[in-house]
Amino acid sequence: MILYVIRHGRAEAASSQGGDSNRHLTQQGRELLKRSTAGLVRHRVEIDRIFSSPILRARETAEVYAQELGWPEPELLDALSMARSAEDILAELPGKGDRIAIVGHMPTVGEVVGLAVMAQRSGVQPFGTGTVAKVEFSGEPRIGSGTLCWQYSCEQLIGD
Repeated sequence: MILYVIRHGRAEAASSQGGDSNRHLTQQGRELLKRSTAGLVRHRVEIDRIFSSPILRARETAEVYAQELGWPEPELLDALSMARSAEDILAELPGKGDRIAIVGHMPTVGEVVGLAVMAQRSGVQPFGTGTVAKVEFSGEPRIGSGTLCWQYSCEQLIGD
């Protein structure tokens, strides 16, 4: 299984509707994500399914990737909400497909990579907005059984 772990793009500091879960991507955040898709094309990123946190900025990020890259329609996965753990996310992935992307939030997306690769939450490189990591598993995803193939920031994907 190949898992692409994605942190949402840059979001507004506060929502006009109130509440953290209602923050939209900024226009700059959208543009950076769109420009970064060229790097994903160069790295031949293809997916069968994309799952997103139900929180607005993650949904909008998944939608940008789906539209720009011709990926399938994003599906919501409650385990990707900020209230859930990295263990919860990894437990939800078996049976979801061979090449999937998940879009979520810090610190959880960084912890998913850390648990998948090193069986620990800490020690993961910085995971800024728009960062994408590719983790490969020889079978179904399990804690400590993944290999980190690469991890690029949004800016690295643009300049790649």
